[in-house]
Amino acid sequence: MKSILIVEDTLEINEIWREVFEDEGYRTSSAYDGEEAMRLLAEESFELVILDLMLPGFDGFDVLDFMLRRGIDTPVIAVTGEVIEDARRRLSSYPQVRQFLFKPILPSELLKEVEEIWD
Repeated sequence: MKSILIVEDTLEINEIWREVFEDEGYRTSSAYDGEEAMRLLAEESFELVILDLMLPGFDGFDVLDFMLRRGIDTPVIAVTGEVIEDARRRLSSYPQVRQFLFKPILPSELLKEVEEIWD
């Protein structure tokens, strides 16, 4: 069973995404901020990370830096609901980022993006 870490600070979105992926047979873990995401990444292995860039405390870029320092090359789908200046350019320096999506994202669209990464 493939495992996904969902890093999203909006509780409702996090729960919807978890439900969608669990219904499809994936194992999920959730983090609601960057610190929790880094702790989970240090403790467990995941096949994919869905990472909101705008998080309280440590943001998504901090999580990506942590992954680089630790040699964690798990594929990442980066998501944001806000325009972040130079986000695409900044994300291009992280080899683990496979996709960059803007919210709102339909759960079916996110599921399709995840499945394409593993095809």
